[in-house]
This record gives sequence, structure tokens and C-alpha cells, in this order.
Amino acid sequence: VFNIASISKPIVATGAMVLKDRGRLALQDRVMRFVPEFHGEGRDEATIQNLLTHTAGLPEQVPQIRQLLAREAGLDEIFAATCNVPLLFKPGSACSYSNLGVLVLKVIMERITSVPLRQFLKTEVFEPLAMNATSLGLGGHTLQSVAKNQPGTEGLNTNSLYHRELGAPWGGVHSSAPDLTRFIHYFVNPGNSPLKRDTAGDMLRNHCEGLN
Repeated sequence: VFNIASISKPIVATGAMVLKDRGRLALQDRVMRFVPEFHGEGRDEATIQNLLTHTAGLPEQVPQIRQLLAREAGLDEIFAATCNVPLLFKPGSACSYSNLGVLVLKVIMERITSVPLRQFLKTEVFEPLAMNATSLGLGGHTLQSVAKNQPGTEGLNTNSLYHRELGAPWGGVHSSAPDLTRFIHYFVNPGNSPLKRDTAGDMLRNHCEGLN
């Protein structure tokens, strides 16, 4: 089992699409419908689709992320900082890779379901796809039993218990090669679970055509 870093993002997106299929959210819903504290300075216009397609205008991270991680801050504190970070552009007008968008998505999903994201992904994505070695966070694995990450350039110990158990939605999933193969194969030949076939197909389309 190893940390799969940013492959976590399409996995969290799959969980969001489960809620879309169930009518719990719509891609064009404004973010502030679910998180009213995400408002002002252009944020009011951002939609869930913007979060999913990196077009919400959010930067990759909050400026103080290194300090927050160094003192082992929780995701709630990072989210609070995200609600105040200046946008790079008007939502929908450009594309810029962002860890923060999927963090906002996590909060939306948890407010809709009243279930922690790591549990929701387990029951609604991992179990239907027989991804039995996969979890957001360590998921019961010991720190000693998972493969170590390469040293990061920012000087943080990403192999610490804090980092591995944080469950950051932008990069906190742990998985195995067979499980990731099952995930990819599902989108090559989707069945009816966990998503509707049309939804799985829609996730493979380019939703940023015409942008940078």
C-alpha cells in the first residue's frame, strides 16, 4: 500500500458524482449554497463544476500552507484559510491546478451527507469497486506497513503519522496497484455502480475546452 498523492482528486470527484447521480447536488450549484462562508471577491459565482475542473480561480494552496502543516493543523483550519484566499481569476474564465478546490468539495460533501469523507468514499466508491486496500488516510494500516514517500522539496516529513492520517482530499488516499487498476478499469468499461454509465463517461470528457 502506498500514498497515491494527486490521484486522490479523481477519486474524490467520483464520490461527488455519486451525490450528483442521487440528486443531492448539481454541477451548476453555487458553492456558497452549501458553504455560505465561501463568498465575496468573486467566490459567489463559483460552482461545483468549477471546483471539479480547476476553474474556480483558487490557487494551488493557501500561502501559509507550509506553516499550517508544520504545526499539524487540521483540515478545518486549512479550509477556513481557503475561504479568505484571493482568487486568481473570475470563476469559469481560466483553468489553474488547485488542491484547494477539492478541499472545498470535501466540505460540501460532508455537509450534504453528514458523513466523514473517508467513510463515504469507503462505502460508496471503494467497496463497490472491490478496492479493499484503499482508504483516505491510513484506513487502519499502520505507518510501518505503508511504503514511504520520497522526501519532499518543502522540508516537511510527509511520512509522519500526522501527514498520513490527515486525509487531505487533494492527496491523502492510500491504495495498491491492483486497486488502482480496478478504479481505472471501471472507467474503461463502466458498470452501473458506483456511478450511472453516462456519468462515468461524462467524467472522461474535456470540460475546459476553449480555456487556457
